[in-house]
Amino acid sequence: IDFSDVLQVDVYELGRTYLRLSQALCINIPAMDPCLYVMRFAHKLEFGDKTHEVSMTALRLVSRMKKDWIHFGRRPSGLCGAALLIASRLHEFCRTVTDVIKVVKVHESTL
Repeated sequence: IDFSDVLQVDVYELGRTYLRLSQALCINIPAMDPCLYVMRFAHKLEFGDKTHEVSMTALRLVSRMKKDWIHFGRRPSGLCGAALLIASRLHEFCRTVTDVIKVVKVHESTL
């Protein structure tokens, strides 16, 4: 997502190119841990003083998703977005799906 912002390239096109390149060069890079994105996305959603609390709840949700194997086949940013949406509502913040989609840059159906 960061590369696509800097390069001004569609994130899906960049992903397709990355997959083709990694397959052609036989590079096996492990998937990113969704927990790495939670704090960054939480700051962008502007929870104020409760940013840490909301992100910790989201981290607990993501770890539970991983225990239940819900994370398999899903994009890390989509998992973080879903966890942050649920965590924000648990902490009584009024964040809409559209707000979260703008930050994590996934489609509504992915979230």
